[in-house]
Amino acid sequence: MAITYGFFDSDEGDRLYSAADLTDYFLRLIPDGVAGGLEVTKISGLVAQISVGWAFIRARWVNISAPETISFAASAETQRIDRVFLRLNLAASARNISIVIREGTSTSPPIPVNTEIIAERPLARVTVGAEGIVDITDERVIVQGFGAFGGLRLRHISPTAYAALTVKDPNTLYVVDPALEV
Repeated sequence: MAITYGFFDSDEGDRLYSAADLTDYFLRLIPDGVAGGLEVTKISGLVAQISVGWAFIRARWVNISAPETISFAASAETQRIDRVFLRLNLAASARNISIVIREGTSTSPPIPVNTEIIAERPLARVTVGAEGIVDITDERVIVQGFGAFGGLRLRHISPTAYAALTVKDPNTLYVVDPALEV
């Protein structure tokens, strides 16, 4: 049989669970995205700030409890389109979520990395010139979860929509028609 179950108290070490066991469970409950805050704003020149907040990537979480200052490299071109990402790194040597700035070109921003080991979720698209930040476009995906993040919302959904929601695909954003909410 291929039945998996959990979570039960251990009796002399007979029930041991990994982070993967726990995150596999929460993948069905918590979508990827920002649960609050994490807005990127310009301070001056090539310096910006990320506000405090929470986010989830593949059922892992990150809490930024104090504003983070980030700096961009000046553009040698007329303008360049960079992106600020939250990066989940599951490599044994890392096992973390970090803030990453990736440089794009004058015509296109960098594409998020999405492998079994690395998953990037954009916070902002930042246009950078030789003198500094020209523009910031918010790219956060805001999510509502349960408990401290806004209360569980029950929705009427079709069998097809339910089947789509139960597919284990952390890269897909599912939107349910708000008119169908109970």
